[in-house]
Amino acid sequence: MSGFRRKRAEDAVSELQDTLVLLAILIMAVLLIKNLVGDNLILSLLDFGKFKVWGADNEVSYPSDAPLVTIINPPDGSRFYADHYTSVSGSVQTIPNRHASQVYYRLNGGPWVRAALSDNNWTGEARRYPEGSYHVEAIAYDSTGMESPTASSAFETIWRPYPDAAYMGDDIPEVMTAGDPYSVHINYSNTGYLSWNSSGGYRLSPSGSTMSLPPIGLNTQVEPNISHVFSLSMVAPSPGDYTVGYRMWCADYEWFGEEFSKKVKVLESYHDARVVSMDMPAEMTVGETRLVSIVMQNMGSAAWFAEGNGTAYLWMVDGTSGAAYKFNGSSDRILMAPGSVVRSGNNYTFQFTIKAPSPGSYYTQYRMVWDGHYAFGQVAGCTINVKALPTPTPAPTQRPPASPTPTPEPQYNAHGKMTLLHINGFEYTGPIRYFYDGPLGKHFKKSSRGASSDNDPRWDWDIGGPNGHYRIYNDVDGYSGELQFEMNNGGNKGKVVFRQQ
Repeated sequence: MSGFRRKRAEDAVSELQDTLVLLAILIMAVLLIKNLVGDNLILSLLDFGKFKVWGADNEVSYPSDAPLVTIINPPDGSRFYADHYTSVSGSVQTIPNRHASQVYYRLNGGPWVRAALSDNNWTGEARRYPEGSYHVEAIAYDSTGMESPTASSAFETIWRPYPDAAYMGDDIPEVMTAGDPYSVHINYSNTGYLSWNSSGGYRLSPSGSTMSLPPIGLNTQVEPNISHVFSLSMVAPSPGDYTVGYRMWCADYEWFGEEFSKKVKVLESYHDARVVSMDMPAEMTVGETRLVSIVMQNMGSAAWFAEGNGTAYLWMVDGTSGAAYKFNGSSDRILMAPGSVVRSGNNYTFQFTIKAPSPGSYYTQYRMVWDGHYAFGQVAGCTINVKALPTPTPAPTQRPPASPTPTPEPQYNAHGKMTLLHINGFEYTGPIRYFYDGPLGKHFKKSSRGASSDNDPRWDWDIGGPNGHYRIYNDVDGYSGELQFEMNNGGNKGKVVFRQQ
């Protein structure tokens, strides 16, 4: 019988050795293929940290050169409020010439989550932890694939009333023009347990913003489950790409709630205008008054404002000495309604009253002006013939010969392609600032529309005016090249190529 019992013991030892060898081979295979098959298989295999042999739990043994992972935050046994944002984090210790390659952690026996690594320090996602007790486990791998023993710690969160906020919407434009003012709004909802008020220091403060912005305070109390619209007046900075960011803040809890972030592109400011239509009479009688209108479209990037730094208005060409002024006599400016703002691409209708002067033929002209800077855009022009009042007498009288009627100069449009060649030889096909001279004056500033090919029926540049000699050039930005042409009733006048110096 003793030989039989010895035989059973030897068979049991042999079976144990075979099982341990099989487990060792399995672990080595997992470590060798974990970088090839991704995290899913690793996470599933991590779910058994102990192996059952003959019904008993047996801890896996680790060699002396295995990495060691520690959990630093939250500290083991710590206790804090449930509204507190925190992240599970720690470090990995490895032997020389090795470094941490992967770290996983889990809470209360849940799924394993891969942590972010920086050198040998690891960090999990920052979040709130609802009221309760938490058991944290972490495991690490070094650069050779060797696994660490499992580290563990525990913490507890307790509840208290706390503020919270949810971003609801905004009207901040994604494209702005440098120097233009904007009135914008950001809507947040109070989703917490406390009221927002100025006495508690509640405000919407810049967070993660690359654009210089002020905090926005409260002038009212916002109760839970109520939304509030924060208003802001801002001026777009210099051209470039920016991020506008805000988040709620108060004195007792500091930052809380969702963060608002938006990408904004600020463009270079330039002015341009196009004549859309004119409602002007061809004939009037001396002393007669008419309500007339001119519709202008903003073709530049800069907005037109009725007042302030960007004030724009419709100007009577040649001022008080021009023909248009004779139909007004009090001012050579036609202003927009107070508070008006005309953004790029929008139209504005200038309505005003004219009064016929002495008999004659008058060629009236109107053009947009940026106050204190320059006139810009197409000229709106028309001829008005003013007739004398009939003489109330039965006897015929000899009327003096009428003065010759001046022939109005027709207005035409010339257009063509415009490109910029960089120093490296690449062609830029976007909008290009340029200047032109013509019969109406010199050094008018415009910008090409850009983005059309040489064979496209549209065009990059267009200039309006009477027949005569024109010259297109750029004399401020270090470009070479120009185009000179005769208007000759408009049409395609060719290509302008500017070369970067």
